Amino acid sequence: MIKLEKTYPAPASLASIKCTEALTKIQEKVKKGEKINAKDFGTLYKQNDVKGQLKIDQHNKCVYCETNLLDRQKHVEHYRPKSKYWWLAYDWDNLFGCCCSCNNAKLAQFPLENESTRFNLPKEIPLLINPYKEDPSNYIAFHEEEATAKDGLIGLQKQKADTTIDMLLNREDLKMRRREAWSTFSILEQSYSLLSHWGIDNGFRREDYLNANHEFSGMFQNQQ
Repeated sequence: MIKLEKTYPAPASLASIKCTEALTKIQEKVKKGEKINAKDFGTLYKQNDVKGQLKIDQHNKCVYCETNLLDRQKHVEHYRPKSKYWWLAYDWDNLFGCCCSCNNAKLAQFPLENESTRFNLPKEIPLLINPYKEDPSNYIAFHEEEATAKDGLIGLQKQKADTTIDMLLNREDLKMRRREAWSTFSILEQSYSLLSHWGIDNGFRREDYLNANHEFSGMFQNQQ
């Protein structure tokens, strides 16, 4: 996870009359006590302009795990789940681009520091870190490929770090991919140090791995 910045204004498709009409119909169902489902939302929140801007804002990576999305199945994910927060279904601030694995791991989970504040957005304190609103490096560090809470965290900060890591960041398949990336990085760094004494450049540049465009850059930036 790395700090991200949303581009404004929101993509034009999110302000379409179709979105307004869809929300009106959903609101009517909610008032009647009828159950809403995915079909009620359609595909309006994942139009090409939305997906394209998320791709740019997130450096072609999953908002949570930083897996490169160029050749992987991807989703437009709702930070606050649309099944619970239906009125935010087309809210630009609530839309993220994520990989299939993170989408399946998160589903409709949205843990809060105090459940009694649920749906009172100004008072809600989410335990899932929002990289568009918070800097994940204040919470999450790495020991090689293993995500861990940053040293010294206590209370709410520790709770947010642990919740985010447990929910999304230490899946075995993901750790294996990060392990491979860390191993490659370590080998190249060590060989660069050795070869540089002989005036040989193996092409390794540490800054390339720290760049936001690099897969798992948060891991390389925040080792402890």
